[in-house]
Amino acid sequence: MGVFLRSGCADVDSINRFLRRRGKMRETKFIVMMAVFVFFGGVYPAYGVYDHFNDGVLDSAWQVSFENTTGWTYQESGTNLTVTNIAGSGSGWRKAFIKQNFAAAGNFSVSCAVSWDSVHEYSDIQTLALSLYSGGQSAINASYHDAWAGETGEKGATIGGSMYGTGMGTLPFAGSALIEIERENGFVTVSWDGSVLLTGTSSSAIDQIGLEFWQDGYSFSSLSVDYVSAVPEPGSILLFGLGSMILARRRRKV
Repeated sequence: MGVFLRSGCADVDSINRFLRRRGKMRETKFIVMMAVFVFFGGVYPAYGVYDHFNDGVLDSAWQVSFENTTGWTYQESGTNLTVTNIAGSGSGWRKAFIKQNFAAAGNFSVSCAVSWDSVHEYSDIQTLALSLYSGGQSAINASYHDAWAGETGEKGATIGGSMYGTGMGTLPFAGSALIEIERENGFVTVSWDGSVLLTGTSSSAIDQIGLEFWQDGYSFSSLSVDYVSAVPEPGSILLFGLGSMILARRRRKV
């Protein structure tokens, strides 16, 4: 029975040690079972991000912040989030950010459908970027970027310290694109409409995903996002759920 006897009587200390071991085994079994349930039971999508911007109101999960601006003008209509102004005065980029928590220590797959319109043609200066953050800093991003009056925009991408742009004037006044960012075993691929834009390596633990809308002191037309989807690898989700449950059980014992 696993109970040691001494002088015809049960050794109380041995019994206690045995019961503690059994308790730990049961706890470990419980945690593993719950982690499997979390993953296969459908909770998994909660650790990813998906928004089709189709309910008329910006989801409260998005954290809105600004840089060098007092606010923005936007609407969520149909299946688009469309920004038409970023308030401010003077020169320099005015920026509006919307971010959500997105835990991806390992592999992940992110996609986003964007569009832009420069109705003022050469006088518009505006940028729309899909960014992945680590510790508050952008670690990986892809963007439509129009930084000069007198030119149309370009495709851009950054992976860590590596940057690439197709050059001003390489995109039309108005257009749309599917941006995809994938990481597998530390290797990152940024694609634009199915064509590879930039590759590189990054081991940064991603903790947020965001959309950035920029306007300079010139004219601004519109920047739109049709949807954004971010899915971490199953292993990241399982580890996250496992860690959360262990911490929760430990807190109960304190």
